[in-house]
Amino acid sequence: MTAEVNLKFIWDTVSRISHGNNVHAYVVDSGGALIAHPDISLVLKKVSLDGTPQALSLKQDNSGNVGRNFSGEEVSFAKAAIPALGWTVFVESPWRQSQAVLDQAMLRSAFLLVAGILIAAVVSFLLARTMVKPLKALRDGASKIGGGDFDHRIMVRSGDELEVLAEQFNRMGAGLKASYSQLELKVAERTAELQQEQLRANQLLHNIFPEAIADELARTGKVRPVRHEAVSILFTDFSGFTQAAATMPADRIVAELNEIFAEFDAITDRYGVEKIKTIGDAYMAAAGLPLSCHDHAQRCVRAGLAMLEFLRCRNGFSAFKWSLRVGVHSGPVVAGVVGARKYAFDVWGDTVNVASRVESAGRPDSVNVSAYTYDLIRDEFECEYRGKIEAKGKGIFDMYFVKGAH
Repeated sequence: MTAEVNLKFIWDTVSRISHGNNVHAYVVDSGGALIAHPDISLVLKKVSLDGTPQALSLKQDNSGNVGRNFSGEEVSFAKAAIPALGWTVFVESPWRQSQAVLDQAMLRSAFLLVAGILIAAVVSFLLARTMVKPLKALRDGASKIGGGDFDHRIMVRSGDELEVLAEQFNRMGAGLKASYSQLELKVAERTAELQQEQLRANQLLHNIFPEAIADELARTGKVRPVRHEAVSILFTDFSGFTQAAATMPADRIVAELNEIFAEFDAITDRYGVEKIKTIGDAYMAAAGLPLSCHDHAQRCVRAGLAMLEFLRCRNGFSAFKWSLRVGVHSGPVVAGVVGARKYAFDVWGDTVNVASRVESAGRPDSVNVSAYTYDLIRDEFECEYRGKIEAKGKGIFDMYFVKGAH
C-alpha cells in the first residue's frame, strides 16, 4: 500500500513538471526501466531506455545531451539523480524548440551587441565632436596667431580647461599685437634715425671729397688711385702770415682763416675747381680732376683772380689787412684717397711741387703762372711775362703774372 502511494506521488510530481506536449519529465531506475511518465501506458508497457543516449548518460557523469524520446523524435534532455532510490529524473524537450530558444537567445545577444556597438559609436562620435572641435579651433587659432594674425580670436565655449587655454591664446595674441606695434614703431624710428645718419654721413663725405670720389667711397669703401694727364694746381699763401699770427690771439687768427677759407670754398665751387686741402695758411685746389675738363687752367686762374678780389674788398673794411700770393701750374698728377680711419683725398706728382714753387716765387696780390699754364690761357687772359725765375729746388722757369681777362 505504501509503495502504491509513493508511486502515485511520483507520478503526480512528474506530471506537474510536464509542459503540454513539448516538455515533460519521467523517472527511470538504475537499469533504465521506466518508473513514472506522464503517459502511464508507457510505464505499464515497461518501456526501457536501453540503447538510447539517455541510457548511456546514466553511466556517464554528464547532466544533459541530445537524444531521442520514446517516439523516436530528437530531443534535448537533462537529468538529475536520486541517489537514495537509485533513480534518475529526466526532463526532455524537442530539439527544435530548444534550438529555437537558443537561436532567439543568440539573436537577442547579437542584437544587444550591435545596439551596444552603435550606441558606443554614437557616444564616441559625440564625445569626439565635443573634444575634437575645440582642439581643432585651438590648433587653427594658434597657427593663425603664430602666422602674424594677432587680431584672430579663438572661440571655444566648452566650459573646461580647453576654454581656459583658448582665452590664454587670445590674451597672448593681444599681447603680441601690442608688442609688435611697439616694435614697428621703434623700427620706424630707428630706420628714420639711420637714414638721417646716412644722409649726414653722405653730406660729410661730399663736403670732404669731390662728388665722384665720395660716391665711389660710399659704394665700395675705397677709392682707386687714378693718374690724370691734364690738371692745373692752384696754391695760395698769405704774405707775412707768420708775423701777423704772432701778434694775434689764437681764436682771432682761427676766425680770420675760417672766414677767408669759407669764401675760397665758395669761389672754387663757383668756378668748378676742387678744393684739395689747407695746410696752415696755405690753400690748395685743383681743376681737371676727378673728372677731366679742357679748361682746367682757365678755371684755376679765374678762381685765383676771384680770391684776390675778395680780399681786396674785405681789406676795405676789415681791421686786419691780408695780402695773398696765388700760383698756378699745369701738368699730370696722381689722385687718390689715403688713410684707414681718417680718409684724405690728395694729389701727388712733380706738378704739385712746381705749383707750390710758382706760388712762392710770386708776389702779393698777384696770380703767378708757369709757362705751361700760360700756354693754355693766353687766348683768354692778358699776362705779363716776368722772365726766367728760379723755382727753389726745381730750376729756372718762365713765369707770367695774370693781369686779367681780355
